[in-house]
This record gives sequence, C-alpha cells and structure tokens, in this order.
Amino acid sequence: MRRGRAALLLLTGAVTAAAAEAQAHRSWELGALGQYTRFPVAIDAHSGFGAGGMVDWFFAQRTALELDAAWTPTKTRVKLPTRDVQAVSIHLSVARAVPIAGRTTVVVSGGYGLHAFRKGLRETLHGAAGAVTVREGLGPHLALRLAGTLDWVWSGASGAGGSSRHPLLLGARAALAVASGSGGAIDSDRDGVPGTSDRCPRTPPGESVDPNGCSASQRDTDGDGVRDNMDRCPQTPPGERPVNREGCSVSQQDDDRDGVMNGRDQCPGTPAGEAVGGNGCSDSQRDSDGDGVVDRADRCPGTPAGTPVDQNGCPRPPTGPRGAGAPALTRGGGTPVSYLKAHSAAVSFSRCKSNPMAG
Repeated sequence: MRRGRAALLLLTGAVTAAAAEAQAHRSWELGALGQYTRFPVAIDAHSGFGAGGMVDWFFAQRTALELDAAWTPTKTRVKLPTRDVQAVSIHLSVARAVPIAGRTTVVVSGGYGLHAFRKGLRETLHGAAGAVTVREGLGPHLALRLAGTLDWVWSGASGAGGSSRHPLLLGARAALAVASGSGGAIDSDRDGVPGTSDRCPRTPPGESVDPNGCSASQRDTDGDGVRDNMDRCPQTPPGERPVNREGCSVSQQDDDRDGVMNGRDQCPGTPAGEAVGGNGCSDSQRDSDGDGVVDRADRCPGTPAGTPVDQNGCPRPPTGPRGAGAPALTRGGGTPVSYLKAHSAAVSFSRCKSNPMAG
C-alpha cells in the first residue's frame, strides 16, 4: 500500500512541476466511458463490463494529465457459493497526443493504476498502467475515444491457485468526450494549436501555422483585405486603400512588372524582359540626350540640347549655303560650337550620300 501511495505522489508531483512550466495551452477534456476488463486467474472475479468517467487536463501542447475511474459489477468464480463483487478501477497517467491524419489522433498514456474489490471479495491491487487510445474528432468540441488498456499489478494480488502475484489486467474502453477551457483540448484542424486557442480553426491540411494557428492563406498581416499568401505587397501602409487584387496600393503597384513601382516609374508599359534603370525606363524607352529619339534607335547619342535631329537621332543638315537659317556668327567671327558640330555632321552625311565608296 505504501508503495502505491509513493508512486501516486511521485507521479502527481512530476506532472505538477511540468504544468508550472507550460501554461500556453491549458484546457480540459471530459468524457463518459464504458469498459470491459479481463480479470486474470489470480483475482477471484469474473471479467465484465463497467462504466465510468474520465478527465484530461492539457497542461501543455498535446500533453495531458489523465484521470479515469470505472465501476464494474461482477461475481466471484472460485469461492462458493458465488458472491457479488464490486470492482472499482482508478488510473492516473500522463498522456501524449500524436496527430495522425485529418481529425484522428493517437494518445499514448502511462502511469499508476488501482483496482479495489469489495463486498464478496476484498482485495486492493496497485500497479503500473498503460493505454493506447485512438481519438477521432467529431466536431470542434466533441471526440470519440477508443482505447486498449494494460495494468501490471505489483502488489496486492492473492495469487489464488498458485497463479502469479503480478498478473496482467487487460481491457478495452470507449468514451465520448467534450472539450472545454481556454485552450480547447480538441485540435480539429490538426495544425498543432488546440481548440479555441486556434484563431484560424479550419487551416487547410499541410500548411504551416503561426502560434495563433493561422497559415499564410488565412492571415492578412497588413489588413488590406488580401491574404498573405496572395499579397505581393505584404506591408501596405495604413490608410493606402484601395489595393488591387495582389494587395498593392498605388504607391506599391508595378503595372509593367519591371521592378519599379508606379509612383517612381517614369516609363510605364516597359516591354517584358527589358532591363530598366532606377526610373523604370529601358533602352527602348529611355532618351538620354532628350532629342526625341529613344536610346535604342539613337545613332547619335549625346546630341546637344536644342539641335534638330532626324529619325535616327542625328543632327539635320543646315539649310542654305553656309548657314541660311543657321545661327548668327558670334564675336571673333566664329560660330557657335553646337552649329559647328551639326554642320560637320551634315557635311559628312552629304558626302556619304553622293559617293557611297568614299571613306
């Protein structure tokens, strides 16, 4: 008896210490159970069906302190005349839940077991108890539990008929349980965040979640109405509304997808695949010398400002003999530098046109 009490106190103390360190997912799961227990020869009682209740306290994520008790009415099978026996079983265990698939979870538990027999049989057994439970979620706060149980008796068995004084008690159990409390013991979407602690209770299978139980397809971090997994602009400034279907406000949109947002893009409509500068312009859009001919088509880059050019971006030939319509002479009898450059280009252009073989 002392050995059983010591084991019970040790188990309770260990769980209490663990619970003090894990406060995030506390919740309760309560249920009514029916069970069948097979009593061995060492115990003068027929196997039978019983009923009882159970409670799980989830003091940490997927980890619970489990207590169950059941009453089984039976009869003696060795002593004559046959007498009625009242068998009471109590288990205190630590349970660990492991999600399998969908709403199915396997719970493995181990701890202390006590079996007390009264009326026609007076025995009290102490031992180690274990169970494997399959738990199927039936809804956000309801679950069906099916379990197989095993108790190894370390003291109290009479060893009737020369049988072992350390017999094994086998059993099967079915329970219907409901979840309550701040955490919600049932993790209906199996994302690792139980019950009402889960702000996003219908997470699609396979998606990783944050501590609140929300995946990227469920979060809207910047509050713009577009979920994070579809939001190309995840940090839209507050007040910049509306946004487009990709979650981008006007200051964040990049209609031509050249990497420069519309607000800074001086060349909207950049053809796909063309490299651009910091102002969003590609060579097919940029006009570096401002002569009206884009760089890609400009054969004379660097044309002085104000110089008339042709479709190739080169200075047009001056009209008239040496300057009819050309700029007036400057002091010293010279001409403006811009005119000399334009005139030189025009002469070269004229010679090439009249004598294609000229070098």
